[in-house]
Amino acid sequence: MGSNQMIAIWGSPGSGKTVVSMKLARILASKQKTVALVLCDLLCPMLPALFPTVDPKEKSLGVLLTKADMNQEAILANLILPNDGEFLGVLGYKKGENSSSYPDYTVEKAADLFLLLRHKVDYVIVDCTSQLSGDDLSTVALRDADRVLRCGTADLKGLSFFDAQLPVLSMNKDFRVEKHLKALSGFKSHFPKKEVAEAYGGVDFYLPYVEEVERQFLEGRLLDPLKTTEGKRLVKELKRIVLEVFDE
Repeated sequence: MGSNQMIAIWGSPGSGKTVVSMKLARILASKQKTVALVLCDLLCPMLPALFPTVDPKEKSLGVLLTKADMNQEAILANLILPNDGEFLGVLGYKKGENSSSYPDYTVEKAADLFLLLRHKVDYVIVDCTSQLSGDDLSTVALRDADRVLRCGTADLKGLSFFDAQLPVLSMNKDFRVEKHLKALSGFKSHFPKKEVAEAYGGVDFYLPYVEEVERQFLEGRLLDPLKTTEGKRLVKELKRIVLEVFDE
């Protein structure tokens, strides 16, 4: 696809959307591509979980979305730069914030944010919430992204989620549901991988559970490299996504 492109990561609860978003961002940043990672979850703000040692001070996605004069300077002022990373910037909600912390923003403001980000960085990765109702940022990301990666768990709960949510998205052709890439995510060796993949109507990528990744998540180290054999297999599959989506 080239540069200045956006991918939205969406899927069922517990399908590893945030892990996939972080790992894809790391791979692209390691190629010296500038990346903006947008963490949409306001129900459970992810900045304190992903970067427990980073103090965002007054930086917040909420501040940005409710600014009357949102521009690229305002975006830069609210970016978190993990480990003083030169190539990766993160936008998200900080500790203690919730739906009452800021006035409502408009759909147009969400669209403007993504447009400004596209002009500022090589790639935008949006970690969407599972529940789209009431989350205009995730909804706009699904609508405006160049590609959508749909993550699903290898169980009946994941199937039930998409049975409920996909018909709603399919009502609006702007979401191009039929073009979503699909990943089976977080499955263990004893899970019915083949049967669930068939129930999903086919799967493009297989992202297995890796204990090393879980440890990194618990310790706020998802931007660290993966060193185990299982971790390296996961990275190989993630690089297939990078090649398919970003041609990198």
